[in-house]
Amino acid sequence: MLKIEQYSMNMEHLLTLPGEQVNHGTAGLESFEIRQNGDLRWIRFPDGTIQSVMLLKEPALPVLTYIQALLCSLLFMPRPSNLLNLGLGSGSIERFILSQYSDIELVSVEIDARIIEISKQYFHIPSSHTVFQLPAEKYLEINQANFDILVSDICTRQGTANSQLSTDFVMHAAHALNTGGVFAVNILPRSESEIIEVLIALRCAFPWILLYDVADMDNIVLFCTVTPSPSPASLMQRAKTLYQSTGLNLSPICRQMIALPAKK
Repeated sequence: MLKIEQYSMNMEHLLTLPGEQVNHGTAGLESFEIRQNGDLRWIRFPDGTIQSVMLLKEPALPVLTYIQALLCSLLFMPRPSNLLNLGLGSGSIERFILSQYSDIELVSVEIDARIIEISKQYFHIPSSHTVFQLPAEKYLEINQANFDILVSDICTRQGTANSQLSTDFVMHAAHALNTGGVFAVNILPRSESEIIEVLIALRCAFPWILLYDVADMDNIVLFCTVTPSPSPASLMQRAKTLYQSTGLNLSPICRQMIALPAKK
């Protein structure tokens, strides 16, 4: 159970925080700044963008709303047994799952060896946790397993990674899901036309899509299923159960999900 139930983080405020750099002289990580201010630690790129945020006094708590939204994928099945996370970042998904769901088999994939090193050195990911260093699309191409949950958070600083837009990527993702499984995708669209482009690509394999527009951020999280999505009442009930067992309240996000018309 999380000790801190909720924590509100305003990204605009975080961008103004000076923060102390804590990775001075770390070989191979010169292009990344690990910054810290009080109980907050984050990754800052040279162009000023921020990728990840962790609360030091409660590392397992997903601070950013879009990460909480991705964790709503846990609500799509009564008892998910495994989860594939494409795009490690600082390990926000991993910290929560490893802390709160020891019975869920977790597979992590990350293309950048430096990000893997950072997550283990500065962001409380256990050194024993295996992270496959591969492009997400390559992992899906060679993958032989099936998952209840597939999370894709492989946005670049320029927007949604192009690999998420390919037909092969989407089809491989659909084939990697167990019956009733969900594919949760975080995107950073630069225009309405890009949102439409992503939806068209996803519709090739996923007739049912729920959309969550993240408040005060540019992110949109999409929940894609091959079979009909759970009803709003089921999602809310499972959110209540998750809150009782972990202390993370996902009900406000569930209330704001928009069900797109199912593809005939």
